[in-house]
Amino acid sequence: MRLQTKRTIGIVAALVVLSAFAGCSALGGGSSDTCGPGDTKIEDVETGDGEVSLTGEVTNASEDGAFNIDDGTGTAFVMAAAEDIEEGDCVTVEGSVVQSPLDEGADVFIQGKNITAA
Repeated sequence: MRLQTKRTIGIVAALVVLSAFAGCSALGGGSSDTCGPGDTKIEDVETGDGEVSLTGEVTNASEDGAFNIDDGTGTAFVMAAAEDIEEGDCVTVEGSVVQSPLDEGADVFIQGKNITAA
């Protein structure tokens, strides 16, 4: 009877540990398949904020190098001459917040200066 009790306790402890890891991942504390947000959330950015750094998934890329990113809190249209950016890429964009010269359907507009894979 003692061996069965120890085995049951071991199994319960293992399940608790696995559940804790799964919970951290779902809360953004562990690895996940999502991209962003970074230090600054798109939903918190306003025109006039100056320089920002945003991390998000590319949702639309045009041939001229401009693209949209989504960090799960909002979308940003990035005006840049970015090469090799494809839909689904996870990128960090550093740039200036600008007023929209276009109606691209994004929450904020960024003049991208430095774009890196995240």
